[in-house]
Amino acid sequence: MAINFDEYLEAQLGRRVSREEIALAAGISVATYGRRKSDQFPADEVIAVSRHFELSPAKVLLDLDYLTIDEILAAAGSNGSTIAESTELELAEALVERLRESDPAVDNVRELTFKDQPQEIDILDLPYVAHEPDEDIDADDDESRYDV
Repeated sequence: MAINFDEYLEAQLGRRVSREEIALAAGISVATYGRRKSDQFPADEVIAVSRHFELSPAKVLLDLDYLTIDEILAAAGSNGSTIAESTELELAEALVERLRESDPAVDNVRELTFKDQPQEIDILDLPYVAHEPDEDIDADDDESRYDV
């Protein structure tokens, strides 16, 4: 571990962090904290401390050389490409896949079409309004109140 855990936390949080605070967050005694500081904190304690201070455990483990970026990407199921390297189609497909995983009942994704491409419209899907056939206006039907 190239970076001291205490110094790393202080740099990330922008304040001094006491050994008691770190020990409490890790769920260990202050004496155990002293031994860990001279050796190395186990990954589970680093994760617990990260979560306590609302830091990303993956980023902390990466920054402190517990994990490599390749290990994180492999665990996440990524092929190693970043968002910047992905095409718009790949991003859209990933988004659709995530939406389907989050709610399999949602299937309202339709194929994209060009503006000038004719669209097929199902008349049964259109909203409708009930209407009455034309009828004669009776003398007692004063519709002048609707005139603007």
